[in-house]
Amino acid sequence: MHFVRPSYKFAIFYPCLTLCRFFKTQPKDIKHSIRKELSANYNGYSAVGTVHVSPSESVDNKESFQWRYDPRYDPMHSQSSLSSISPEVLAGIRGEEFVWEGTKHIEGFKDASITYWQECLSLARRLIRLFALALDLEEDHFDSLVTYPGADGVYNFYPGKSPAEAAVAKDVGLGSHTDLQCFTLLWQDLIGGLQILTRDGQWIKATPIPGTIVVNIGDFLQRVSNDCFVSTVHRVFSRARSDRISMPFFFGFNFNEKVGVLESCLSDGEVAKYEPMSCGEVRQKSLSVSNIQVLTSLVGANRVQPSRYKQDRGTCSSGIKLKHIGNIANSFCLRIIQLCNLWLLENRNSLIIHRSR
Repeated sequence: MHFVRPSYKFAIFYPCLTLCRFFKTQPKDIKHSIRKELSANYNGYSAVGTVHVSPSESVDNKESFQWRYDPRYDPMHSQSSLSSISPEVLAGIRGEEFVWEGTKHIEGFKDASITYWQECLSLARRLIRLFALALDLEEDHFDSLVTYPGADGVYNFYPGKSPAEAAVAKDVGLGSHTDLQCFTLLWQDLIGGLQILTRDGQWIKATPIPGTIVVNIGDFLQRVSNDCFVSTVHRVFSRARSDRISMPFFFGFNFNEKVGVLESCLSDGEVAKYEPMSCGEVRQKSLSVSNIQVLTSLVGANRVQPSRYKQDRGTCSSGIKLKHIGNIANSFCLRIIQLCNLWLLENRNSLIIHRSR
């Protein structure tokens, strides 16, 4: 997990959270006017019951608002125009302005959302350097791959349930899945509901810890590391009375950059398990097959299948899920911890990493 400085919580998170809640209360016709069905790239609003991430589970019981990477809001390119971007890079840009046009009546909503997104983007570009060092690469190895990255902001709203509703409910807030890109930064409120799948097929709770951001490994990082890192199977399963809000940020390489398994992740005589592919191709493939197929076709079949999912036992505190169903050696995990501690000393921040049970 990554600890958040108190000043950031007041300046960045709380205004964003307040405006998130206000957006949720907007009339249906307002939200419907920016629905994702109007988007070519899955920007916009999704109503309850319109998303079904895992075919083996219920339709997702949540509302969402999401926006994709737009270089006009990236501090690295804020002074550049879209016309200055090469065609191959521009083809991977997924941001669409209609989501902000349709919410401009909510004072401060766009500014707060973009500010939060920019902070996540800055943090993600620092974290990808840690992953490079952990993979025995130069610290700046991935820098050229994240100049126009996959960088998606999402607000999720999960409705609360009365005790009577909770007693008979069979739905999930968000079905079991893995994230597609390199990693995800997740801010969640204290209501709870996030669960991760262990190696033996048990669901355990990722109990919220105040002032932290959860970091989940994604499918693309698993691919390029040849399973040294393993993506986290997770879901949202909540029977709480109160509504739950989460704000994930999904981060990956430039959509046009085709990347194969890194040589530093191959032992002598070891063969790459995955062919070169771009984040854009992985995302496109995920839209054309079911979630169950994505789990096996994109990152291999060596993982617990949805049909074996069991109810949760025990709890697990939130954190960077470096290995819950994988084969990362203890020394490799220790290397990550050492590198993170070194980075923390240099940046006077706080970061704690542990492996899930």
